[in-house]
Parts: sequence; structure tokens; C-alpha cells
Amino acid sequence: MSYYVGIDGGGSKTELIIGETGGRIIKHVVGDSSNSSSIGIIKARESITGILAYALGSIGAEEIGFISVCIPGIKDYWKDIELFGELANKGRALITGDEDNSFYGALVKDQGIVILSGTGSFATGINSKGDKLTVGGWGPLLGDEGSGYYMGIKAIKAAISRYEASGSDTVLFGEVMECFGINDIDLLKSVVYKNGLQTRKIASLGKAVLKGARAGDKVCLDIISESAEQLYKMAETIIRRLKMTDIGYELCLTGGISCFGDYMLAPLTNMVNAKYKNIKVVKPQFNPGVGSLILSYIKSGIELTDILKENLRTSYEGVEMYVMQ
Repeated sequence: MSYYVGIDGGGSKTELIIGETGGRIIKHVVGDSSNSSSIGIIKARESITGILAYALGSIGAEEIGFISVCIPGIKDYWKDIELFGELANKGRALITGDEDNSFYGALVKDQGIVILSGTGSFATGINSKGDKLTVGGWGPLLGDEGSGYYMGIKAIKAAISRYEASGSDTVLFGEVMECFGINDIDLLKSVVYKNGLQTRKIASLGKAVLKGARAGDKVCLDIISESAEQLYKMAETIIRRLKMTDIGYELCLTGGISCFGDYMLAPLTNMVNAKYKNIKVVKPQFNPGVGSLILSYIKSGIELTDILKENLRTSYEGVEMYVMQ
């Protein structure tokens, strides 16, 4: 029997999924971050080799029909990982970033627009002619607008403004201090800068923004609204540059920030609908982790039948998820 493997890595976690030919998922493992721009190549490589050993167990390279490795920055060091090199030499590996798996996981089709917002952010579009464009994805220093990191920075700035009495009162003042383990906001500068760019910790403040929004905190609601606008701008760039006004398309928001539900989706949908009547905002069919497995099926020539997709859906919901400590 051949097994198909998908790996989706990002700034917060790495997800590895093993499936059988017919779409039944037999293993689902979640490990630490594998984004080298966030944690460095050495730690990223250790994270990947660790999750491979944990998830594959006795499954050898000869039993793997195809593996799709969808991790930002992986092309800089994938050859250091023996399994990837062995499978790539046999034409049974795709080594790429996280654009394609996010796209095909969300839409499971060859055209449309997918916005990913998690620790970072980007958008990918494919038009009716097959032209493809990705915008965003520049990382925390150069971009990632509308992402968890973007909202985290906004949250920190809101806390500082509250402290300096130049901004509105907000629950984020206490949430930021709790996140960084301080009881005096004056200590914020030292803890934020002490250990380099703490992308994951800053991005985790997105949860505090959502919590505040649910409680009616205006600052939090404004941060989400601003983030939705940034995500819309990426989608609009794709629509304009790919001339995606010729037929109807679906647009999907995926990634960790999709858990914000209507707080994020409603303003994004309103902005899209106000200008582009041919674009329909839909919910993702699968997350990027399953999307990486779908890529393995596509690259192996396995047809994505309705039965296979239903097997993916039911088995993903039913299989036990192992979280590495």
C-alpha cells in the first residue's frame, strides 16, 4: 500500500497528515513552528525531522507514494533532510512554500482567490486562463498586513497609547502585559526586544483582540476592521492584475485568523460585494494541512472525486490528532 503525505508549516505550528489512496486520513500530527524566518533554519529543520520521525514511525520511503512539503523558506535547506532528498530524486516529492496547499485546500479547484491569514498573510489567485499571482507573504518586517502578527503589533501600540493617555481605554492594556508576563508597562520595551523578534508571541495577541471584540471593545473591533481592509487590498490587487472580472470566482479566507468568523469575514465580504459582483466569498473546504495532502494526490495523478473529498472530510474529523510536546 502507498501512503500520501502532506506537511504544512508556518510561524505557529507544523501539521503533518498521512492519507491512503482513497482519501482516508490515518495520521494527523501537529508540531512546533517550522518557518525558518521566524525561528531560524536550525530549529526549523529540527522541528521537521522531529515530526517526520514521530508521524511516519515504521513507514519507509518506499511506501510513500508522494509527499508535499509546504513550508515557507524550505527551499533553503530541504536537501539537508534525507527523506526529502530520497523522494525528490524519485520524482515523488514537492518542495514548495505554503501558497498552493492553502489554495487547493480551501477551494479544491483550479481558479479563484484564497487569502491566508495566520501568523503571516498572503493571497493567491488563479484566473480562468490559468494565470497565477501571489501577493503579500513578505514576513513580519516587510509586510504580513492583516495577519495575527499585524493585529498583535496593533494591540501593543494600543496598550502603549492607553498608557501614555494618547489613545482610548482598552482591555488590550492588561492583555499585553499578561502576554509578556509583566506587571508594569514600562517593562514592555525590554521584554519585547530582549530575545529578538518574537513573531509567534506577538501574533498570539490576535486571540486577545478577538476576545476584546467579543466583549465590545471598540479598539479591538477597529483593529479587526483595519485588518480586514488590508486583506481585502491584497485580494483587490489580484483581481485587478489578473483581470478577474470575466466570470464568476470564489474567494476564500483560510488560516488561523479564519476562526474570527464574522468579525473578520463580514467586513471583508462587504468590501468585496460592494465592488465585485462576480466574486462570491465562501468558507474553506479544507485547511492548508489537508491542502498539502490534496497536492500529493494531484501530483500523483489521483482524481479528486466527490468520494475522495468526502473521505478526507470525514476521516479528518474522526482521526485522533497527536500534538507533539
